Order: sequence, then C-alpha cells, then structure tokens
Amino acid sequence: MQRSNLTGALQGIRFCFCAGSEELHRYAEAHLGPVLDSNQDSTSTVRVASTLRWVNGQPWPRARWGDAVRQWPRVDRDLYINERELLWFRVDDLRDLVLHLRVPRGGALTLDGTFFFRLGNRALTDRLRRWWLGRRTQDFERRRFPTLLSYLVYYPVWWIGELECGRHPFHAAAVATPEGAILLAGASGVGKSTISTAVAAHAGNKLLSDSFVLFDGKRVLAVPEPILLDGAALRWLGSKGEILRRVDHRYMLQRFGYHVVPEKLQLEAVPAVVVFPRRGLNWCCRRISPEEAWFRLSAVNLMVNDLRRYYALAAAWEYLEPQGLVARREKAAAKLTNSVPAFEIEVPAHVQSDVIVGRLMDLVGAARKSVEGYD
Repeated sequence: MQRSNLTGALQGIRFCFCAGSEELHRYAEAHLGPVLDSNQDSTSTVRVASTLRWVNGQPWPRARWGDAVRQWPRVDRDLYINERELLWFRVDDLRDLVLHLRVPRGGALTLDGTFFFRLGNRALTDRLRRWWLGRRTQDFERRRFPTLLSYLVYYPVWWIGELECGRHPFHAAAVATPEGAILLAGASGVGKSTISTAVAAHAGNKLLSDSFVLFDGKRVLAVPEPILLDGAALRWLGSKGEILRRVDHRYMLQRFGYHVVPEKLQLEAVPAVVVFPRRGLNWCCRRISPEEAWFRLSAVNLMVNDLRRYYALAAAWEYLEPQGLVARREKAAAKLTNSVPAFEIEVPAHVQSDVIVGRLMDLVGAARKSVEGYD
C-alpha cells in the first residue's frame, strides 16, 4: 500500500517528505515524530518538498541523467549547475547518493534524491553478499536511514533557516532552565546526550535538543531528534530516564533512540552558559575565555559528521544562492561565546547523575548572576 507523504514543520519551516521505501518511511515517521503534523491536511505553505528514490544495485551511468550532464556547466568533478538547479553526484562522503536541487524564485525548494544501495562495487559481488547476509542485509539498509533523512529533510530546512532567518546550526545539546539555557558543546561521545537528559529531567527544566541547536543571534532553537543512549547511559540516568519514550529502531554502537515526553520539550530559550564537558577521573570546572570557547565551538562543528556534511552541502548550494554562510556562521559563533560565559567541566563516570545535575544548576545560576571564578 502506498503511504502518504510525511509533512511537518521545523522552527516554522514546513516540509513534505516522500520516502523511497516502506522501511524508511516507518523510520522517518518515528524519527521526525515531534515535528510532524498531527493534521495531515494542513494548508500552510510547504517550503521544502523532498523525495527519495531507493534503488537496489549499482549506480547508473551518468549518461542516464540526460541533459544535466551533457549541457549544464560543470563546476566540480561531480557537480553540475543550471540557473536555479543543481545536480550533485557522489554527495560528499555518501558516494551512492545523487541530489537534484531546484530553487525556483518565490517557490518551494524541491529536492530529489536517488540512493543506490549496494554491498559491493560490482554487481556480482553485491549479489553474493546479499545472498550471504540474507535477512541481515536489512541491518545495513537501516544504517543509511539517519544520514539520508538528514540530507532530505533537516539540511534543506537548515539552509532556508540560515538564508532567510540567520539561524545557524551548531553541534550542541541545550536544556532550558528558569535561569536560561545550558548549552553542552563538544565532540561526539563526551556525554552530552546523557547529561542533557539528566538536566532536562530536573524539576522546572526542559530539553531543547541533544545534538544540534540553531542560533539566531539571541536565542537557541530546538532541532528535535531522537536521543541516542546505550545501556550504561540508561543505568547512570536511573529514574531520570522516565522522561524518555523509545523509538523502534536500533542505531549503531548498540544504542537505542528516545524522544522526551512532550511536556519536557521546549522549542527555544535564551542561552545562559556554554559548557564543554569531557570525561575524566575527578570533577573539575574552569572558566574559559570567549575566544577559546569560539575556537572550540567552531572546531567541534567540523568534527561531527552530521554537521560537517551539512556545511559541505551548503557550500555546494552557494553556487545557486551565494550568501557567504561560512563567514556568517563564524560571526554567529563568536557572538554566542562573547555574550554568555563558557566553562569546561570534567565529569567522572562514578559520580551520580543527581550530583552532576546539581553542579550544573549551580553553575548556570552563578553565571546568570555574573559571578566570576566559579569553581
């Protein structure tokens, strides 16, 4: 049975997504849950219309793409442009994805993706590996789902938000507190998701995002996505994990995805403090300069694959809408780190979640009152 398109809105920008497989549709429905429309008949204007075509097998010869490769100007080995259209083969590090972007003046952005799922570089190798893996082939298919959903939904919405509203994506978790938002920034694996969930469970607090936020110069805005947690993280959270609802999808590294309950989700807040956590043996907290915080935030944004992929995509799309987004992004990062105090904390695994939450709440309270030298 043909499933209907998924429609929703992220920070006021409406999208419509048509998945290329039943399995991907089910995953996208669960992943996008907090931002999907409850009323599919909404008449609001769709700004991003994206479609994914899933093809099992080897990528097609480029000649099959017709006039685009024969007549359009070629600005890169894999990139072709034609006025308000762009065709990109071997997208960044996802070599089997082809994106066709149309940006009509005054109309919706249209993005057509074609993904070639293969397990070998040759047709024979591909068939043999599928036969050998059997049903386990589905596990390899599912691994592509999060990245494909980013390219077809999140990235085009972010791009419009950057161009029109100055909302720049940063890699950070964010929790709203009565004193303002705590931003937890840092490389993947330092514990941002676990700590942000624990802080959000505290009375009076709400989660914005656990991986990405948008910053418009004054506020941080939520990018709701599943929080990825493993068994150790859930044990550390203890009863605080009661604010989570599990997504029916097994992610890599033996993690499951979770959404917070609606009453614990908030869409925007004014930042009060930026915190860079890291794992360590003993608790410590030190104030860092705005310049150091800016440098760290910029470096972290380039380290995480999901955001680095978006930056590369937006750079390619600059051929259609040259807006200097790289420079604008850096100005926004500098403004954020100059407007709120920044700290580095070291979090030992043996310290209970209640203790860490209490110290972070004390920290944001002290930062709000401009208390220098908090330790």
